[in-house]
Parts: sequence; C-alpha cells; structure tokens
Amino acid sequence: MTKKEARHHEWSSRIASYKASGLSVAKWCEDNGVTLEQFKYWNRKLKKASNSSPYFSISALGATYRRRSIISGKWYEEQFQLAQQKRFGASSEKTHPDQLDLFNEAEAEADPTKEEPLIETVTYKRKKQRGGREAKLDGLRVETVEYRLPAEEQVC
Repeated sequence: MTKKEARHHEWSSRIASYKASGLSVAKWCEDNGVTLEQFKYWNRKLKKASNSSPYFSISALGATYRRRSIISGKWYEEQFQLAQQKRFGASSEKTHPDQLDLFNEAEAEADPTKEEPLIETVTYKRKKQRGGREAKLDGLRVETVEYRLPAEEQVC
C-alpha cells in the first residue's frame, strides 16, 4: 500500500468513525485531536474521490452505476418525449366547431343558383410618353466652363 493510499484509508476510517459517533463535527474533531479545516478538507476530498476513484473497487460500484445509468437513461428519454410533445403535440386549446366557419362567410352568403360573372379583361394599354425630358430641358441655357491646369500640375 502506498503512502497516498494509506492516508486515504486512514481518513476514510476517521470519517466513518465520526458518522458512527453521532457527535457534531466540531465536538468529534476536538475529541480526536483533528482541526475542523483538516476534517472538512478530507471529507470533501474523499467525496470527490468516491465518484471516480481508483481506491474503490469497481465491482462494488458496478451495480450502483448500472442502476443509475438505467434510471438516468429513462429520465432523459422521458424529458425528450415531453419536449417533443410540447413542441409538436396538439395544443390544449379547445376549438368550437362553428369557429372554423367564420372564414367561410363569402360561401355562406353566396347564392348557388346565380351564374358566375364573366371575368373582365382590360382592353386598353397605357401609352408611354416619349421625349418628355428633352422638352423640359429645351428652355434652359447651356454654359460651357473650361479649366486649364499649369504643366507642373498635369501629372497622373
């Protein structure tokens, strides 16, 4: 047994004796010559180690792990089914049978004995006016402005 394993074993037996004693943590620590900080540290460390530790036998935890995985698998399946039902399932709102007829008012008011009216077609076409821009610009005067640059400024 390594030194690390011996310390783990020692503290796990100390914590087990505390749990069996029925005393408060402070009183047990005082009676056994252990500081409260040490006890809390090792208690926390051993709790973490018990979840995934090489110091505990896997075979002892195997049945518990399988039971937890089966239970958690069922829980996840149920959560998935609930989410699917909420997303895609029927809503809880009740609809009155006459409510859907609200949008069929035109069919309800129409007289089926009358003939359907003929479809009206548009027979004219709008003429596009041409030359409107030139006519508007005819009255404006045209002014030409030329700028000459010196030779030293004519560089690209």
